[in-house]
Amino acid sequence: MNKHEQLLEKVIKIAKDNIHIRVLEMNGSRVNPNIEPDDYQDFDMVFYVDNYPSFIEDESWLNVFDKPLLRQTTKDQRDGDANQSFIYMMQFENGARLDLSICDVKELSMNQRDSLSVILIDKDNYQLEDYQNESSYYIQTITEKEFNYSCNEFYWLIPYVSKGIKRKQYFYAHKHLQLIRKELELMLDWWIGDQKGFNQSVGKAKSRYKDLLDKDIYQQYIKTYTNLEEKNLWQALEQALNLYHHLALHLSNKYKYPYQKNLKDKVLKFIKNNY
Repeated sequence: MNKHEQLLEKVIKIAKDNIHIRVLEMNGSRVNPNIEPDDYQDFDMVFYVDNYPSFIEDESWLNVFDKPLLRQTTKDQRDGDANQSFIYMMQFENGARLDLSICDVKELSMNQRDSLSVILIDKDNYQLEDYQNESSYYIQTITEKEFNYSCNEFYWLIPYVSKGIKRKQYFYAHKHLQLIRKELELMLDWWIGDQKGFNQSVGKAKSRYKDLLDKDIYQQYIKTYTNLEEKNLWQALEQALNLYHHLALHLSNKYKYPYQKNLKDKVLKFIKNNY
């Protein structure tokens, strides 16, 4: 067996042997038929237990695993909240990785399950269905409220980048360029949904943009990434502004949402006059 098979076998053994683990579920990329398997995939697993509070207090069952090189749990996270679930994320030295969530079995009937969920063990015959589609991660349908919010936020942030560049506070400028790109990516998601249907997933960290975006739009998007050189920051900002305007104009015309068509030019003029 390879390292991944060995890790999966250990998880299954724990679930079978521990009377408090009633259901074992696998989520994530390993149950996604649209993902090409590779050596870097982790395991996303869930133990549904009948003694949740005491289960997360007694960690003796973890001894089955090798000592991880890196480990993070809900207790280690700044905003960790163990009221509903608890997670153990473990990176092992051989390259295998496990993200193991612990949930109260009562949550099975209360919460909507992820669309990438396969049941490996069901000791109480809950007759849970397997789901192997990406619907939990589809692009959210565009609404006028969200469209207006995005446009307002995008243009509001532009002077922050300009101010940072002129002050030679390049980290400040770059940070706000990242915030601008967040709104640009939202508009790109909507553009993909409009062009190809909203039953699409853009992938984790927009990993499918290269496949889903037209080549010219993808190249324009790439150019919004830059280093801290002043000239490059200006170019990335202008590129983001032009691309956002192009997408927003198209979507506003298509969905009849209000959009200030001359705002891009007014903002560019403002930047040139003031920065």
